[in-house]
Amino acid sequence: MNLFRLIRIIYVSYQRSQAQTIGQRALREMWQGREAIDLRLPTRWLKIDPTDLIEMPIDGVLRRYRVTSITYGKPGLVLVRGQATDGGNPDYVTAPTGSGSMPPVAADPVPPVKIELLDMPIIIDAHDGAAASFYVAARPMGGGRFRGASLFQPTADGLDYTTAAVATLASTMGATVTVLPPGPVWTWDRCNSVEVQLDDGTLQSLPDERILAGANAALIGDEVIQFATAELIAAGRYRLSRLLRGQRGTEHEVATHPAGSRLILLDPARQVRPAFSVARLGIATAYKGAPVPEGPAGSHAIDVPFTNGGRGLKPFAPVQLKARRDASGDVRLSWIRRSRVSGDSWFAEIPLGEEAEDYDVAILNGEAVVRTTRVGAPSLVYTAAQQAADFGSQPAALKWRVAQVSRVYGAGQPTEVTSAL
Repeated sequence: MNLFRLIRIIYVSYQRSQAQTIGQRALREMWQGREAIDLRLPTRWLKIDPTDLIEMPIDGVLRRYRVTSITYGKPGLVLVRGQATDGGNPDYVTAPTGSGSMPPVAADPVPPVKIELLDMPIIIDAHDGAAASFYVAARPMGGGRFRGASLFQPTADGLDYTTAAVATLASTMGATVTVLPPGPVWTWDRCNSVEVQLDDGTLQSLPDERILAGANAALIGDEVIQFATAELIAAGRYRLSRLLRGQRGTEHEVATHPAGSRLILLDPARQVRPAFSVARLGIATAYKGAPVPEGPAGSHAIDVPFTNGGRGLKPFAPVQLKARRDASGDVRLSWIRRSRVSGDSWFAEIPLGEEAEDYDVAILNGEAVVRTTRVGAPSLVYTAAQQAADFGSQPAALKWRVAQVSRVYGAGQPTEVTSAL
């Protein structure tokens, strides 16, 4: 016979009947805790949630178990753990006759969630190892407590779902309520400001040094901005100013952002990146999302269709394009490359960020491309003979563009200029 002793010290005053209720509950939980069950079930059982009751035949007797946890295991399997119960509410035990009862403790409701999948450049250099992936941002809806949000991807046969990622921290999201006009890049935008309304969370002003170190980054539309000043002007409404525009290689997205454009505060601790194969780039995928602890068939599950274009792999646009004609009539084209990773060093040449150094150079006549060349260095000699073949003579001005090439992604964002010769 096993002997055990239960000691529970409670510094509070109870009526005798209430104390008996607590003691009965503690003894019952200890006894029932000796019997647990682990089940491996197909995903059609995903509608089961923790605290649900299930019945299982054990040695010819139908026993009841309360689900304590659900884990999404190998594709097609749900791991369910339960504990024996008498079927009653574990937070309610009938008190002795003549006294009141202790009311059950209501569980927090599970709020629905909003999930955004972001095909965008990597937020920090540490994410380059998963550059083919994308970001998952999530927040609770309806003001409930955020327990997390799960993203589920379909299996190869399309008959089931597996867990792709779980966002455990809510992202700060909202939308613009005023228009953000275009602005300068690679310098402070001191002229423009934009007002935003947050769904939840707060924003704060930070000194320039923190901004230049990467703080206060946000996605507006598809442009990555940073803001030094966040002025609270109403509940959840801020005016953002002293901006840096077109960050992380998104200078081509600097445009007029209308009111209603999405706003997501970028934080690598809050946006997660699921495992993702390069082979799946460009393929439309029918993801599902749900609040933790629900599965893809839960009552709050949502469809999240998405096609990942691999923006995290896309080379940045080259800069400082120059063209100079020499005495022979040849034109020397040159440019400076940029890097997706570790591109802010002042003490050494920035890393290549690609398997090999390649560039695609295009010569244009109006809008028509008349010559394309791939080179392995940031320069190209456009000979006088080639000019004559393309234009009939040596042009007084040359329209051309260049893009760095990724062996995985292909040609990156191009830069196009017209150079006087």
